[in-house]
Formats: sequence, structure tokens, C-alpha cells
Amino acid sequence: MTSAVGAAPAIAVVPVPNELGSPAFFLARTPVTNAEYAPAVADGVVPAPPWWDHPDFRGARQPVVGVSWDDAAAYCAWLTRAGAGRWR
Repeated sequence: MTSAVGAAPAIAVVPVPNELGSPAFFLARTPVTNAEYAPAVADGVVPAPPWWDHPDFRGARQPVVGVSWDDAAAYCAWLTRAGAGRWR
């Protein structure tokens, strides 16, 4: 599977089936990395988290930290609009 955001690593996903057995939405099996989150920040979908530029937390393959619930929901909606399926 390729990532919905292009060059970022693919997100390992688990499809969550609806009553008919087809995927109703997807859940990530691994934390969202800074590389996967960066295009949403660049597109202005979400603000940069508080520690975005901190040297201890800014590695591309590190999980993004300091994201609010609202920003996480906005990121999932952005992934959905990008054609990557429905995310929660």
C-alpha cells in the first residue's frame, strides 16, 4: 500500500468492517509519523504541533506529538478527502 500523502511511508492499516463485512473505515496500526503529518501542515489543514521544530521530536520517522483531538480529526478528514478511504 502506498501512502495517501505521496512520499511519506505507507501507513499500516486495519480495515474495520461494517455490518455487511466491507470496510466502513480504517484505523492506523502504527502512530502517524512526522513525515506523514507534514503534508497536512504544509497544506494548512492543521497547525504545526507545539514541539514540531524541537530537535528531540522532529525526526521524520518519529511519531508526531502534541496533536490535539481536533487536529487529529482534521488530519483524518484530510486523508479521507485525499482518496485514502475513510479514516478515524
